[in-house]
Amino acid sequence: MEGPLAEFSITDIISLVYLGKRTGHAEISGIINDHKVTGSLYFKGGNVCHATLLDLPALEAALTFFIFEDGYFHFYQGQPSEREDVKVSNEMLIMQGINRLDQWKEARSLVQPGDVPVLSQNPPTLNGGVKLKPDDWKLLTYSNGQADIFALGEKSKLGQFKATLAMAGLLKMGLVEKKPRTGGVVFYPELEGLALGQLGQPARNLVEQAYQRAGFQQEAPLTLDQAILVVNHFRRLSALMVGPGPSEMLDEQIRGKLRHLYHR
Repeated sequence: MEGPLAEFSITDIISLVYLGKRTGHAEISGIINDHKVTGSLYFKGGNVCHATLLDLPALEAALTFFIFEDGYFHFYQGQPSEREDVKVSNEMLIMQGINRLDQWKEARSLVQPGDVPVLSQNPPTLNGGVKLKPDDWKLLTYSNGQADIFALGEKSKLGQFKATLAMAGLLKMGLVEKKPRTGGVVFYPELEGLALGQLGQPARNLVEQAYQRAGFQQEAPLTLDQAILVVNHFRRLSALMVGPGPSEMLDEQIRGKLRHLYHR
C-alpha cells in the first residue's frame, strides 16, 4: 500500500490500516515549512502505537504528519515497533490531527516558510494584558534575527507546528516582526534538513565541518557563491562517508534547493 498524500491523507492511511488490522509501519515523506522530511508511523493490529519524525516525541511526531503539505507514503507489513509511546486511540489521534490542520492553515496566513522573526522595535507592554504561553517565551528566547522558522522549530525543540503557531501569535501581539528579506539566505537549516533526510544523524557533523572549512557561521546569510562553496566542501566530506554515488545524488538535490532558494 503506497501513494501520494494528495490522494491518501494521513486520516485515510490510519483508517485503511485499521480496517485491515495490519501490523507494520508507514514511511511518510513530505514537505513542512519548505523542507522535505521523512518519518514513520507504526501500527500494531491496526492501531497507531509509535511514530518517529525529526527529534519529536512520538505523539507530537504522529500529529505533525497531518500538516504535511505534500509527500508520499509506503506501508511496510511486518513486526511492530519495539516502542509503543502513542497511547491515544486512532479516533482521538485523527480528531487532534484534523484540529491541528485547521490551526496550521490559520497560522500559515501569517507565517510563511523562510520567515525570520525579529524582536519588535515598539513592542506592547506585558503589563497591558499580554499573556505569553511557555511556547511563546521559548520561541522568543531562540529568535536571534537570523534563524528562520524551520531552524527555530528544530533549535527550540518545539517542532514545526508549535513554533509556527507561536510565531503567528507573537506577530499578532506585536512582539515580533518579520525580518526584511535580503539577497542572502540562511542556508544552514536547508542543507542540514536535506543531509539528515539522506544520511541520518552523522550528517550534522558533516554540515558543521563544511561550514567551518568554508569559513562561515551557521546563522550567517550566504550569497549564492558562498552557499556553493559550502556545498562543495560538503560533497567532498559526504563522499568519504558514503561513497561518490550516493554523495552525487544528494549533491543534485542540494543544488536543486539552491536554485529554488536563490531563484536561479
